[in-house]
Amino acid sequence: MIPAENPTPVAIPRALSPSQSARPTPIAVVTHEINARRMTASQVATDGSADTEACLRRPVSSGSTMSAGHSRSRFPLPWIAGVGRASRPCRATFASMVVTGAKLEKGGGSFEGIKLLLCENPLPPLDEAVAAAQRELARSNYYTEPHSEPLRQFIAKQLGVPERLIHINAGSELILRQIFDRLGDRVHLLTPSYALFPEIARRYTETRLLPERDFALDLGELEIPDDTTLVAIVNPNNPNGGTFDMSPLPELLARHPRTQFLVDEAFIGLGGHSVVSLVPRHPNLLVTRTLSKAHSLAGFRVGYAVLPEPLADDLNEHNDAYPLARPSQAAALATLQHEGEIAARAKQLRVWTEALAAQIRALGARTHPSETYFFLADFAPRDAADLAARLRERQILVKPLGDRRLGPGYMRITTALPQDNVRFVAALKEML
Repeated sequence: MIPAENPTPVAIPRALSPSQSARPTPIAVVTHEINARRMTASQVATDGSADTEACLRRPVSSGSTMSAGHSRSRFPLPWIAGVGRASRPCRATFASMVVTGAKLEKGGGSFEGIKLLLCENPLPPLDEAVAAAQRELARSNYYTEPHSEPLRQFIAKQLGVPERLIHINAGSELILRQIFDRLGDRVHLLTPSYALFPEIARRYTETRLLPERDFALDLGELEIPDDTTLVAIVNPNNPNGGTFDMSPLPELLARHPRTQFLVDEAFIGLGGHSVVSLVPRHPNLLVTRTLSKAHSLAGFRVGYAVLPEPLADDLNEHNDAYPLARPSQAAALATLQHEGEIAARAKQLRVWTEALAAQIRALGARTHPSETYFFLADFAPRDAADLAARLRERQILVKPLGDRRLGPGYMRITTALPQDNVRFVAALKEML
């Protein structure tokens, strides 16, 4: 493996640039050390080296304190003995973004145009969810039940797993940070992946997913370093929207009993096959989910995890006893009672996504297959960051991927409502 002091990505095959040929063999050989110091938005904007690789050049500092929102406990498992704490690592930003751009990446701020940036569902919450939330507003002087017990019970029954294995928090990002706090000493990622993971892993190795394969990978071929504490799989994957065949997972779990496997199913309501039913039978399997995506509850901040009993107990015992606001809990319960309608909406979203991808291809860009409401497009030789900046001038917010190994042309595109997609494509057509 490459020493952490030299973070230049080198893999087999060595050439991963779209302009170079490569054997489609996704073998991980890259090791990264994650910086433990904090960076302010102004530092990110003024420090030209504050990209992912610059962050990785700095060694982890020991004994630093966790940022707000992290649990102060430690998951008491023997194979992570000696794992130290690290404060929130520095953020990677796109070179073309200024401070306001970095802020918009984390929520869009007060942007009032077409937002295709954060994989937000363009459809509003169900009417039933809005009504349930409104009914609880007048009772917001009272706490919810501890640990959102009614929601835990409903989720457990719906999934067919013991209630004790359910952990609920205000969005799945908080849960992921809790998990990485405990198990993130040596993480293995399938990249490109959820952008949060390289930020919060203290050290990580990676298996590159190749555009030549449309970012597909046979998990049966996955090679995992012996000292890995956590393998993170996003299914469907973000940023490309493709899914993995999860049938090799039980064998991986058995082959690596001292390694925890996290499957982030944030977009499982849109495509792919869930592995949540396997959690009770495998003590090294963790599954996280959110109601922000297919269920249109991003602003309500509701996430949950199905975890091995010791970890679920730890998180529930060392978390806020009332993780959700009353309106959020009510909206979640109301939405989960209408999964049929959510599935129908997901189907409609995929139709819009496929139509949008076809229009992007008609403009000369390459798109990759997706089972979600977002996809990757390659506008090479044009620079996606430049296109994104010009689109923002037209009140359209999109995400250039910023992965230099893939090339500057990559952009993640989320479908909007059909009329907004028309405006987006028209603006692109004028630029290309």
